Amino acid sequence: MQMESKGTAAICLLTVVTWLMLQSVEGAEIECYLCTSDLDSSCLSNPSTTTSCSLAHGSGCASRLLPGDVIERGCSTIGLYPSGCRVSELAGTECICHEDRCNTVTGMPSMRVPDEETLECYQCDSLQDSSCLHDLDLKNTKNTKVNICPKANGCYLNKRLDDDGLMQYHRLCFNGTAPAMYYPGDCYTVFNKHTSTTSEVCVCYTDQCNKNSFTALQSLSVEEEKPVSGARCLTLRLWSMLSLIFYYFL
Repeated sequence: MQMESKGTAAICLLTVVTWLMLQSVEGAEIECYLCTSDLDSSCLSNPSTTTSCSLAHGSGCASRLLPGDVIERGCSTIGLYPSGCRVSELAGTECICHEDRCNTVTGMPSMRVPDEETLECYQCDSLQDSSCLHDLDLKNTKNTKVNICPKANGCYLNKRLDDDGLMQYHRLCFNGTAPAMYYPGDCYTVFNKHTSTTSEVCVCYTDQCNKNSFTALQSLSVEEEKPVSGARCLTLRLWSMLSLIFYYFL
């Protein structure tokens, strides 16, 4: 009962901190490159025209790889934090960043996934398996499986609030092309502008790394620290608070 109360408190705090993080840059704007390579060849490697883009809800600057290898730069169409790339069969690749004129990326991931290397990923859904929660209970699990998938696709841990305000967990990997894949490995807050919903997606690239958010993050190599802007600094502080909340309550 005590653990259940702690888990409920952690979920409530997660919701509050995530909301604060997404609202922390409400109204703020950054300068982003704006061009399309099929109309302007300089868009490929040396863009110059800019526009202002909102930072609200994880939005920012974007570089998109469209069908026909067309590069498009401008404001992001989704909210994604921290900076990274989302790949889908329908929408192509969209790489999002949150600093002035940062959308100059040229090498973007695509749906062409090599299948030589594989990895093991947990697969379960909390709607069918009560042990498929934030920290996977391997001793009492009923329906959790370990699937073999292409390593380039990664292992996933998805978390979202359902219509009743309950946290739902889904672990999976994709044998073929996925509806949406994320690079590099990290835990992302994804804001869907069409439905105004927020979810967290953790993706990692080592065997059975999607047990929980911590194992997903621990499997990643530590990157060199870089200077951050004021808005990004505030958001990173909120993410640090979130990590401490989960560490204490779970």
